[in-house]
Amino acid sequence: MSRGVEAIERRGASWYRPLEVARETIRRQAERARGSGRSLLTRVIDEPPPEVRGEPEGLRQALVGLVGEALRSTECEAIELELRWLPTGVGQGRLELRVRGTELGIVLPLSVHQPESEPELSAGEVAAALSPGRHRVLLVEDSRLNQLVVRAMLDRLGIEMVAASDGEHALSLLDGERFDLVLMDVQMPVMDGHETTRRLRALEQATGRPRTPVMALTGNARPEDREACVASGMDDLVAKPFEVAVLHEVLVRWLAA
Repeated sequence: MSRGVEAIERRGASWYRPLEVARETIRRQAERARGSGRSLLTRVIDEPPPEVRGEPEGLRQALVGLVGEALRSTECEAIELELRWLPTGVGQGRLELRVRGTELGIVLPLSVHQPESEPELSAGEVAAALSPGRHRVLLVEDSRLNQLVVRAMLDRLGIEMVAASDGEHALSLLDGERFDLVLMDVQMPVMDGHETTRRLRALEQATGRPRTPVMALTGNARPEDREACVASGMDDLVAKPFEVAVLHEVLVRWLAA
């Protein structure tokens, strides 16, 4: 996926109609698929609420990225997108976008219109709970689609994010820049999260640099998985998929004032 698709425009959260945005975006992407002699189908399994709060541009770019990845990595003549809404709590839910028959997919956390529910945590409130100053987080994640999701979450929390697509790229960035925290995908090609963290700790010890907190991002959160993360030098574990509230808790826990 090209880096031009990677960044979500920072327009802020607003109320919008997700099905309208999704269908219009998919209609345009269907024209793109036809240009390569293929078709794009859509299947709504569980319809989302009429109105949600989030970043409509994030949904558009997520769909564009997902279709582009499907066109590049599959040979199916007909690509079928599945949309599913999953409630996760009062006033909260997530929109799952997946390519049927593949492992390609993306999850977008969204808020549902609930007039009596608690207001969303603002970026200013998050900043007040953290130590003073501007915070930068390094995300080490080989999936461009997952980068989109985490960037959208951190944007909502007012945190600047830099992305690295593999361990070697991450170490190069960490050698020359200062980050307040690292979100480290455990399973990556070239160099996995464990080895990347071990090399980071060796670098810190050799240069006398302060220890940078490293959070493991993994779909495996069993006790033995947590032990392996700690043994490699990681400080905490976040189970995938996670919501923005979980990410907020991690930031406050490790970057609290």
